[in-house]
Amino acid sequence: MRHMTVPKDFKLSTRFAVVNGYVFHIGLAIVVFGYAQHILFIKGITGLSWPGLPTGLINLIGVITLASLIAALVRRINSPVLRLLSGFNDYFTWFITMLPVLSGLLAVSHLGARYEILLSIHLLSVAAMLIWFPFGKLMHAFLVFMTRGQTGAFYSRRGVKL
Repeated sequence: MRHMTVPKDFKLSTRFAVVNGYVFHIGLAIVVFGYAQHILFIKGITGLSWPGLPTGLINLIGVITLASLIAALVRRINSPVLRLLSGFNDYFTWFITMLPVLSGLLAVSHLGARYEILLSIHLLSVAAMLIWFPFGKLMHAFLVFMTRGQTGAFYSRRGVKL
């Protein structure tokens, strides 16, 4: 449990990244699994259903999630170290993650174009994200536990104290 928290020396410098990461991931999960239309879609495929959250709340959380994504990009661009470490994979993964959130918000709000067009863009952007998923940084959603275990095993053999 001790290794799941940020060491004291790094708390101040990583606070924004940690909080923003939680805001984004929790917000995205709430939008994906709490929006009534998403639940109906999942029910059509799996037969599973649960009560959805109010649309106004989902919209608010969607806007917060989008703002969190934009804040992460601004931080990446403005930090000399992050900018140096960032490549195509990072920026494209950000874009392919932001597009379904933005297009979903626009479709629900009926802003920018006809609803059918916005819904089509939303569905295509989700499909593009699923296609990119195994090739990009989005794969961390499934690999997080394996890589943490592998990293721990790797460094424990070398006597590194974490």
